[in-house]
Amino acid sequence: MCGLFGCMPSGFDRDGGPDLVFDSHPEKSWFPYESPAAFEIKSLPGAYRERLSTLERGGASDVDVELPFDLRLWSAAEVMRDAHPTLARAAQSLSAKTPSHYSRNVFLITHPFDHFALDVAQTQVAAPCMPEMGTYDGVDSIWVYWPPDKLVMWSSTTRAWIDIIFTVNPEDQIPDEQLSLIQNVELSYIFAAGIEASPYLFNIQFL
Repeated sequence: MCGLFGCMPSGFDRDGGPDLVFDSHPEKSWFPYESPAAFEIKSLPGAYRERLSTLERGGASDVDVELPFDLRLWSAAEVMRDAHPTLARAAQSLSAKTPSHYSRNVFLITHPFDHFALDVAQTQVAAPCMPEMGTYDGVDSIWVYWPPDKLVMWSSTTRAWIDIIFTVNPEDQIPDEQLSLIQNVELSYIFAAGIEASPYLFNIQFL
């Protein structure tokens, strides 16, 4: 998001405020909302995330996480229906945390071990797979990250989904060519923070 807006967030959630706030962002035709822009970041719950969280709390993050369940295949529409309670809570939270002149935005993170959207995984762009959205009171945009490499945004103004496409200068080298550009950016952040592992660094292959 910092790369998209061309600036760093001015605020982080330290005392019950929004997760991220961008006080001023360059005007974008695809993001026609006022500054400041407040973001609530949510991850969809699931058995894989619960299992991984247990291992990390126990100091066993270096232990391979086995899947004690069958991997369900979802469609993007099914995932978004499942996400409705999470989105509704995020909308309520933003309404309580931010003044009315803020733009209010939700960033939703999925994980394929819990919500594997087959239609998204098999296409180059995700927006055509996304369903029509209902109204979440006061929410200006909803972002959905489909690891490892797809990001889409729904706008309350256009009532449509758009794909956010990430590219890299051909002259620049990325650290790990087997990972997506987004994942390589994450690698840079977790190395800088001293984090040893991430559940979002993986590849998907269809055989």
